[in-house]
Amino acid sequence: MPDKMSMGVGAIATDALGNLWSTLNECNVNGTDTVGIIGLGPMGLAGVLNADAMGADVVAYELVDHRREKGLDLGAEYAVDPGEEDAQERTDEITNGRGLDVVVDCSGAQPGIEMGFDLVKKHGTFAQIGETDEVTLNPSDHLIHKKVDYMGSWYFRSYEWPEIAEFIVEKIGNDRAEEIISHEYELEEEKVQEAFRKFDNHETQKVIFTP
Repeated sequence: MPDKMSMGVGAIATDALGNLWSTLNECNVNGTDTVGIIGLGPMGLAGVLNADAMGADVVAYELVDHRREKGLDLGAEYAVDPGEEDAQERTDEITNGRGLDVVVDCSGAQPGIEMGFDLVKKHGTFAQIGETDEVTLNPSDHLIHKKVDYMGSWYFRSYEWPEIAEFIVEKIGNDRAEEIISHEYELEEEKVQEAFRKFDNHETQKVIFTP
């Protein structure tokens, strides 16, 4: 861990931040892209931070109000509530009908995944981060006719760590990265149970425990 990296950021760097950096790097995200992040839990917010630091315009899709607000705080240019507005129509407005260059699904939910395939442009890239046991796709509409690249990403390669660490420190910064951490608890059974209850109820982002 670099000396300039805070302990809090170090605790989340190899999970959320590192994974999303590796994913977006493999998608060749740069300043010409419009990137959609679906689901703004800790992984989704890490996607917003990384994509923004890579220079892309970021569109965040999330049902929960406070998570959309956090996405905007961390660099998303737009935040869309798919439950209240037509995501396709709004995305067409943002991209002038072109669609998203890259979509990263962090929801792991069938509706979010389907929406992502609808929003990604022809010859675009769809990255799956959100875990799910089963998902239904229409290969002809979702992949073949649009010639979409579909990739999964669970972690980063060990040799990427030095570049990831430097990017977090120099491009994102400790202060912004720590915004993903919403709660800090002492490592005690009662506190651990409280943390998991809050997380299950979507009341937290990243939670860290201290001795």
